[in-house]
Amino acid sequence: ERLPNTLNRDILYLCFLTPCNTSQVPSEDVIVKPGSWGEGRNDLLDFAMARGKHLNGGRGYRYYVFLDEDATKSIQGEHPWDKFESWLLSNEPAIGFLSDGTLWQTFPDLGEPFNVDAVVNAFHRNTLGSLLPYDNSLDNRSI
Repeated sequence: ERLPNTLNRDILYLCFLTPCNTSQVPSEDVIVKPGSWGEGRNDLLDFAMARGKHLNGGRGYRYYVFLDEDATKSIQGEHPWDKFESWLLSNEPAIGFLSDGTLWQTFPDLGEPFNVDAVVNAFHRNTLGSLLPYDNSLDNRSI
């Protein structure tokens, strides 16, 4: 399912290796690149940063939200993306993520065990340079 663009939301797509099913998406919103998962996320980040460089006095988007293709199918409820955006803007976490369906949260206190799957991650623009872009130097060693 395609997420809708809004006045406050631009949706950009990355397709790995071959064009993906984006028949209802303007071609200027899609890039096709080979590479690892992390390289793809970095390519998408670069694409989004270039697209948003004129926003917020040149500071770009407030959040860069990455989600896997299947996330749009697993997140249910009434206007979940609008609720997630409201939560981000009211709490302004450095990173927000999805856990257990539609529970939006930040990382717990240090020392508390947690598990984060990068199905949906939202990075505040202040994390650029420290948490993003991803370090892909060990991609050739991953299993």
